[in-house]
Amino acid sequence: MLRPVALLAAVGLLASIVHGCRAQPTGAAPAGDARSSISPAPRPDDPARLTLHTDRLVVFKDGYALVVKSAMATPGPDGQVFTDEVPDAAVLGCFWAVADGRPITTMRAEWVENTSERSRETACTSIVEILRANTGKPVTLALNSPFRNTEFGAPVEKGSITGTIATVLELPPEPRRPFDPDLVNLSPEEREAHLRARALAGMAPTTPPDLRGEFVRPLIPTNSNLVVIDQQGGGRIILPIADVRAVDGPALVTTTTRREEVTLRHKRLSFDLGEPRPGAGSLSSPANLTIIYFTAGIRWIPTYRVGGELKTDAVVNLQAELLNELEDIDGAALDLVVGVPSFRFKGVISPMSLERELRNALIQAAPQLMGRQQQFSNAMFQQRASEYTANSGPADTGLGMAPELAAPGSGEQDLFVYSIADGKDKRFALKKGARATVPLWESTVPVRHVYTMDVTVRRNQRSPSEPYSISSKYDARFGGTVAPSPSESPLKLGATRVWHQLELKNTTTVPWTTGAALLIRGHIPLGQDMLTYTPVKGSTLLPVTVAMDVQGLYKEVELDRKPDALRWDGNSFALVHKRATITLSNYRSEPSDLKITLSLGGKVGEVSEKGVLELNDFHSDDWGDNTSDYRPNNHSDVTWELSVEPGKTATLTAEFTIFVR
Repeated sequence: MLRPVALLAAVGLLASIVHGCRAQPTGAAPAGDARSSISPAPRPDDPARLTLHTDRLVVFKDGYALVVKSAMATPGPDGQVFTDEVPDAAVLGCFWAVADGRPITTMRAEWVENTSERSRETACTSIVEILRANTGKPVTLALNSPFRNTEFGAPVEKGSITGTIATVLELPPEPRRPFDPDLVNLSPEEREAHLRARALAGMAPTTPPDLRGEFVRPLIPTNSNLVVIDQQGGGRIILPIADVRAVDGPALVTTTTRREEVTLRHKRLSFDLGEPRPGAGSLSSPANLTIIYFTAGIRWIPTYRVGGELKTDAVVNLQAELLNELEDIDGAALDLVVGVPSFRFKGVISPMSLERELRNALIQAAPQLMGRQQQFSNAMFQQRASEYTANSGPADTGLGMAPELAAPGSGEQDLFVYSIADGKDKRFALKKGARATVPLWESTVPVRHVYTMDVTVRRNQRSPSEPYSISSKYDARFGGTVAPSPSESPLKLGATRVWHQLELKNTTTVPWTTGAALLIRGHIPLGQDMLTYTPVKGSTLLPVTVAMDVQGLYKEVELDRKPDALRWDGNSFALVHKRATITLSNYRSEPSDLKITLSLGGKVGEVSEKGVLELNDFHSDDWGDNTSDYRPNNHSDVTWELSVEPGKTATLTAEFTIFVR
């Protein structure tokens, strides 16, 4: 079995990574702004270039992970090292870098452009290209309309002109426009390319595209409208190129050289390293860097298999399903965290990522669940922190995963880590876009079969003393409520389902995180449901199916009615005294352990069979839409636990009163 470790160990690891931050000077220069620059392309073997390697991934269930990378490089004459591997979606406040033996005076993120020209031979595809390629050659130009000329003092109309092409009158290509991440200064060709890329990716036109990569701008002369011809026999004439229908000549060239400006645009992180600490070497000695950041892109989903004979014990297996949309992982230590910690700015991207908008890589795997970019409020930067009103609700989970699987569950659970690859003897590898399953543990635990019926009563507004609907559920957190209409069977069999559940006791040494659970006995699947978070030594109920051999029935009868029993807010209320009866029949061949709950609006007084009563304030869910008419009422919850012998019937009663108008 894999050995899980407490998260404290992981925190200690990260603390050891970032301990050098305390040694950085408090007066360090601020990070540079994200402006583009034109620079010659650095050599691939530049000693100042950092090649990062992912050493550790601490993965959470909600699709975020802490990434720990390391690299080594030799600072250049300016004391800098750099990398072009800039994370796209690092979370605000969770992007840190540490240099071993040196302070980092500045970490700067910026756009870098490397521009060059290239040319290629292609066929001429227009008249202007034919004319340009044959400059200096004798040709005969056929015109679209007769040309009026003068020969020997008399006007003559000619359909063609013979001479030598002197030149094509045109302007040079438009100058290159500076790069702007807001796309304001992009050329029409670049803007069209970005719009096309957005459409292919299924993104909205307003979604900022990825501005990295190779961009090609054809260097085409502009305003190419006129051609100059030295006529045969003397004289020079200028013709509109649009009037030329055909070009004839003894040795015409039909190819042209096309010039293109190629721009390689990418992000860059550069680090200014200060003077080495004593004993750390010279300025030109190699520097070790560690970069950590919190980002979206990889998640793990816990899935359980509950099997065995399922009589007195069950065999529980847990595996992790990994979904990687972050990067290629090759030889990294991998930790899987049980629980989802609170990261207040998880939806806010760090400015060091140079992104206009958070692009969650997981969205590509589930485009129906679009991630939200949480925007900053100006109040965040004010002194009155209470004015900050960022959305603190649950983030989109992506990948079609049920929200319960990504949520921390009960909220009391501590973070817990499964170290499935420790980075020493065992390392983890997974390509971007790939999926994997990793077994975590297998244990045999005690099991008890429990039959549950949860009755929730909602009153009818037209006749408040009568129940409008009686629903039966196995757990309200899972949306198991069934609300039948009044036209259903008067026995309400569909509304009072009895559920067969397994009570599993966690006798292992690790907590059970919330996850999908497959129930199987031998080769027969019994069903699938949710296994909820269960601490060590705790117990949980895992639903199996609706019981066929244990049936329940709920009904109410009125015992007494007192008119004008209460004056409330100027209104008169009658006091109705009723008895609720739950009948359970065990048709199984062995005793059945039962757990019954009754939830209703009103004040329960007398309860049979040692039922446990919990009296609460008014609950609006107990009544119809006009809940203000019933505010004098309490809310009551009753729980019974008992065992019913084979062929026997148990009758449970609870007397209660309600105020009605």
